[in-house]
Order: sequence, then C-alpha cells, then structure tokens
Amino acid sequence: MVGDHVFNVEAGIPVAEHVVPTSEIRQSLLPAGPAAKLVHLRPYERLEDAHKTLHQWIGENDRECVGNPWEIYLTDPGEEPDSSKWVTEVYYPLAAT
Repeated sequence: MVGDHVFNVEAGIPVAEHVVPTSEIRQSLLPAGPAAKLVHLRPYERLEDAHKTLHQWIGENDRECVGNPWEIYLTDPGEEPDSSKWVTEVYYPLAAT
C-alpha cells in the first residue's frame, strides 16, 4: 500500500523453458498487441516521471490503455553501480487503432 492506494505487483523472470506452477510460482505471458514504450535512462526512483510522460503521450495521441503497464529492468545494479546509467523499458498496452 502506498498512501491510500493498494497495488498488486507481479514480478517476472524470462525463462527459456516451461515452468511448472506451484503455490508460489506461476507462468504468465505479456499481452500481445500495440504498446506505448519509453526507455528510461535514470535511477529507479525517477520511474514515476516515465509513467507520467507515457500517460501524457497516450492522452495527446488519443490512444487508450487496455491493461496494466509493465517495466523491464535491463541493467543489473550489481554490475553497474552508477544509477544514472540504469536502463528500464516502460510499456503500456494500447487498444488497436
């Protein structure tokens, strides 16, 4: 819970093979179709800026979100300690035009 907001969060790790579901692990897929994408080149603490920018772009371009966003963290902070070099992709699924 953040402030008055409750969030459900799903963390995923790409794998090459089928995963056998357990009570703690399940397999899921990202949605197919168009998506708005932003490449964020800043610390994780600034990801809110990326989400705001994508929301603004979606509105200005008369597009419609059709699901929950997701983030892909391309930089391992253990290998790159300089957070100004961290790369994160942020996606919002969009309705087809």
